[in-house]
Amino acid sequence: MKKRKNNIKLNQKIRTFFNGESFDSGVAYLSLDTLISMAMVLGLRNTALDKKELIRTFRQLWTEGDFIIRQKIVHFLLQTDVEIDTPLSKEQQEEDKKEKINALTEQMDLSEIQKTTIIKHFIDQKLRKITKEKIQNKLNAILIEEKKQNIKDLYKMSFWKEYQFVVEENFTINEVEKDFVLLSDPLSTDILLNENIDALCLLLNKDIKEKKEHLEQKITIFLEKLAPNKYLNDTQKLLLINDLPKHFNGNIQTLSPRILKTILHSYFVDFYDDTLLVSLNSIYKIYPFVYGIELDIKKFSQSILNNEDFNFKDDLENKKKIIQENFETMLDQIYNAINERLKVLNLDKTLIKKEILD
Repeated sequence: MKKRKNNIKLNQKIRTFFNGESFDSGVAYLSLDTLISMAMVLGLRNTALDKKELIRTFRQLWTEGDFIIRQKIVHFLLQTDVEIDTPLSKEQQEEDKKEKINALTEQMDLSEIQKTTIIKHFIDQKLRKITKEKIQNKLNAILIEEKKQNIKDLYKMSFWKEYQFVVEENFTINEVEKDFVLLSDPLSTDILLNENIDALCLLLNKDIKEKKEHLEQKITIFLEKLAPNKYLNDTQKLLLINDLPKHFNGNIQTLSPRILKTILHSYFVDFYDDTLLVSLNSIYKIYPFVYGIELDIKKFSQSILNNEDFNFKDDLENKKKIIQENFETMLDQIYNAINERLKVLNLDKTLIKKEILD
């Protein structure tokens, strides 16, 4: 803990000295003479007298985190009349970052494409934020993406989530050919990094095979549950199989509109979001009207799939009676208004009603 606090203090002094810049950035502003003098103070006898090489050496020393070395560097900078060069141009800064990346990746087995990708990723970041740990993390991400792409190309798998693979498999259900999507279990980053492509594909194929067998069992249970259904005939069951979603997991929440319409073929059926409107036409005396009720599509579908009794005819009949009663009330109001105006004619109210309806 004490060592960490001391290092924090040294970093703060460096930032103050370099006007807010880290050591990695600020060291590039030191003149060649200053860098050579600092190398001599630290006892770096075999260092090339080249500014880029000296900068690379000092960055490496600072990154290694030896407290004594850092303390000597800070003491030298604060106690010496240090010469600072003009700020680096954008091109010089980018070159500086490339050199740091090359130094940090020296022991990594990188392809040219991988190195180019890493440089592109870090080129707009501040020099001090480019660390070996961050480069290794980026390299791991690149390696994983390369393996995922190889699996996709060689074994026709694609990706559902970051480390989860997806494949479409064909099933035969009651002589109907149907494709379903199967998802693998998520693979850990350790497995993706450490296993080769062949080993990964063996693992995935085994997993997908188990998922297919499990889904086949779910489909069998689903069909057995539908077997004695009083609402679905064989044709409707075939429609249901064709309508099963690709991500079928053994259950469905709602029946498709075309199946619901065949079940409710005696009614007018309309769909509004999660609501099913069931209605009929009727004529009461001279008054044509439509009456209907709203059903929750999910609940109604589950009643059918579970072969449960349902009865909305009473609700429809009640709707019809309400409309008829309202019509009678409206007629009475008309009759009463006319009767008030024709009292002088001494006409019977029932005759007026008959005349209006005729």
